Amino acid sequence: MSLAYNDNFGGFTNSKEIIIQAITTLGNNLTHPEEIVHVPVFTLNSINEKLVKTNLAYSGLRIQKSGENIRLLYSCSSAKNFAFKDASAMNLNFHPKYLGLFALQGFVSNKNYEPVYFSSFTLAPQTCK
Repeated sequence: MSLAYNDNFGGFTNSKEIIIQAITTLGNNLTHPEEIVHVPVFTLNSINEKLVKTNLAYSGLRIQKSGENIRLLYSCSSAKNFAFKDASAMNLNFHPKYLGLFALQGFVSNKNYEPVYFSSFTLAPQTCK
């Protein structure tokens, strides 16, 4: 699950966007990942770029897994502790062994890097039903 900048529309002209994206390679064909979530959060243009950046100040991602049920949630706001919203919920039969937190710049020649900070991370088993 990622918070991503998207400006690639296969040659079609669309507005740039900030999206919540989830990709999986479940199955046998690891060379063709499947995008299972693509939720536009913001559409970018020259007028709202500063506002979008402000509203990404306290963004967060949450993954909840209970058995095979997966819930993907996100939060984007200029205020701390903003409510999470559902991006998607689904059943996936997988048993993760590793967890990674990282930030990627993508396929650009721009050298103007933006720092990415992780302010918290929690891994908590749920024992209640």
